Amino acid sequence: VKTPDDVNVKVDSAPLNLSLMVDVSHTKTVPFEVYVTPAPDSGLLKYSYESIITDEVKEISITGPKSILDTIGSARFNVNGNFVSSSDEMTFSDFPLSFMDKNLNEVDTGNAVEYTTEDIEVNVKAIAHKNIPLKVNVSGEGSDLIPKLSQDSVDIWGVPSAVRNITDYTIILEKAESDKPATYNMTSDSFPKGVFVNESIKITISFEESAEPIK
Repeated sequence: VKTPDDVNVKVDSAPLNLSLMVDVSHTKTVPFEVYVTPAPDSGLLKYSYESIITDEVKEISITGPKSILDTIGSARFNVNGNFVSSSDEMTFSDFPLSFMDKNLNEVDTGNAVEYTTEDIEVNVKAIAHKNIPLKVNVSGEGSDLIPKLSQDSVDIWGVPSAVRNITDYTIILEKAESDKPATYNMTSDSFPKGVFVNESIKITISFEESAEPIK
């Protein structure tokens, strides 16, 4: 023991009782998945996610004490959906893993398990879903008629930054006739790039005469 010149230290040694647990180092391969914690719904917006893993990696090799590895059923990369939703998409590499038992409960490994994710790249895309109201604008003859739509709203989905800014959709018609319903086919081309709609939807629009004002 190193001490200052004017300090004396006396060390007595005595037998100590030690408990030593020996474990065997083991290596095994477990299923690997990406789990995205969804961002909370924001108003009319709901989110889903699409994950793409380099070379479609589905398993990962882990090494550690056999007693711990025996409790591990799978490895998981946890992604916060809030971050992805605000950025539209994110790419990750050399990321930390969580380990789950067969019941998908997290296993506390105490940093005793070794692995590498340096060669794995994960791309996570956020998909925003929104239901928007439909409106009708007649530019010419019949603009004073009242439109009645077969459905009042439509579901759209796509890149969050684009979907977020869409509040409604206006069907534009050149003319309208009270005795002749119009049919409008919804197409994704009518929306900003990266926004989609079910293109099998056909909107039927009938028109009624506006009520005469009460005198």
